[in-house]
Formats: sequence, structure tokens, C-alpha cells
Amino acid sequence: MIKSLFLNKKKVPIPVPLRTLQEVVEWVESYLVQGDKTITKIVLDGEEIEPLPSRPLPVGESSKLFIQVDSPVELAVQTIDALRNMCSILLKNIKHRAVFLWGTSPSDRPEFVDEFFEDFTLLLNLSDHVMVLLSGICQTKNIENLTAELTDAEKAQQIAISQSDWRGLAKVMLRQVEPRLVELSDELSHLQRLVFEMNSNSRARAVVEG
Repeated sequence: MIKSLFLNKKKVPIPVPLRTLQEVVEWVESYLVQGDKTITKIVLDGEEIEPLPSRPLPVGESSKLFIQVDSPVELAVQTIDALRNMCSILLKNIKHRAVFLWGTSPSDRPEFVDEFFEDFTLLLNLSDHVMVLLSGICQTKNIENLTAELTDAEKAQQIAISQSDWRGLAKVMLRQVEPRLVELSDELSHLQRLVFEMNSNSRARAVVEG
């Protein structure tokens, strides 16, 4: 029977007899998770549990259990910040890189091409994650539209890279990627202000209700 766990790095005693991880999770969700918060990470004896298994997973007195609880809004704030940073990274040298690509022979492969494409793919994944986190919480239609356009740009990049068409890639970067990234960065700034406001209001309500 497990005696305690760490919730958001704080040790919490368990006053009831719980013998499986599933029982512990159910107890945490019932008594310790408040408001819009949800369990985002479970680590048992150094191993991250994802997803929670359907079969009972025994826990005992020697078990070391760490559970992370976050709210979608708080996670969205962090992800938006990472997204804005990624936009800045991609935009930083995009014109210079496009010029370099224009003068590159098809037989050569610029070193930055793979890194740029990987960062671009990560940006799309982060954007999708933000929309999932904020679904039903606030309007993200503009972000969705820009992400759809950037996804088309991703496909165009893939085609150009597969054909070593560096001039074609340069055109995609300047005509499709750069303007959409600038718009996305602006939209993210607006969304971040909105989410910060929502988070502040939610905390204020929690204080009043508490």
C-alpha cells in the first residue's frame, strides 16, 4: 500500500489504502485536482507511464510516484511562447537563406535545409497542440487557417527538397512561408494576451472561491 506521492514536486500523504496506480490516479483526480486542471504526467519508479495501462499496476510502500497536474490554459501559455520563439528562429535568416538557395546548384545540398524543415515541422506540431489545448476555451480560427496554409507550404517544401529544386524551395520560403509566419507571430501575440487574461481571471476566481 502506497503511503505518499509527489504532486507537482510536493510530497502529499495518502491517507487511504490504495494498492494500484489506477486507484491512486482516481483518488488524485477526485480529491486533489481542482478547476480546469488535469493530470499531464505520471512517473512511477523513474518510468513515465503513458498511457495509463488498463491492467492494474501494483504500487507499494517503496514506490516512488510523481504526478504532474496542469491546466490547459497554463500549458497553452507555455506552448504559445515556444511557438513565437520558433517563428523568430525561422524568420531570422529566411531571406539570406533564400538568396543562397537561388544560387545553389541542384547537385549540392545546403546544410541548413534539413534543420529548417525540421524546425518548420516542429512549429506545425506546436500549433496543432495549442489548438487542442484551447479547444472549447477560446477562438483559434485565425491560427487554424494560418496553420493550414503553412501545412500546404510544408508539402511544397517536401517536393522541392526531394527534387533538389533549390530555386523552387527559395520561392516557397519567400512567397508562402515568410508572410504566413509573420502573420502567425502577430496572431500568437494577440492570442497570448487573451490567454494571459483568461488565466489571471481564473486565478482570481480561485482565490475568491477558496
